[in-house]
Amino acid sequence: MNRLRNFMQGRYGTDRLNQTIMALSIILLVFQFFFKSTLLYYLVLALIILTYYRCFSKNFQKRYAENQKFLLYWNPIEKWFRIKWKQIKDFRTHRYFKCTQCKQYIRVPRKKGTIQVRCPKCSYSFQART
Repeated sequence: MNRLRNFMQGRYGTDRLNQTIMALSIILLVFQFFFKSTLLYYLVLALIILTYYRCFSKNFQKRYAENQKFLLYWNPIEKWFRIKWKQIKDFRTHRYFKCTQCKQYIRVPRKKGTIQVRCPKCSYSFQART
């Protein structure tokens, strides 16, 4: 264990971009088993090599900048999926509305009739039917 710790000292390690690339390569590997494509196999191999290259890199600034650029695009996508998942889970008990001013999602209980909804972020009020 000490050897591994000493080896990884001064190296970048893993981040969200590495985790996403590795998950993508696993998904593509499963597809490759079903479709038996050599091109897909080499793509998976390249993605795994890229993941290890980034993990063992000693260039912190460049890897950090790559991760930040990736997160700039990834976070809105992940947020959208999280919101949709919450809406599916709360389908029977709550309803979600989007504020027309600030685009904030607002959760209100179902079956309350027409109510006045106030956005907690910008204090804009509108009527909605639950």
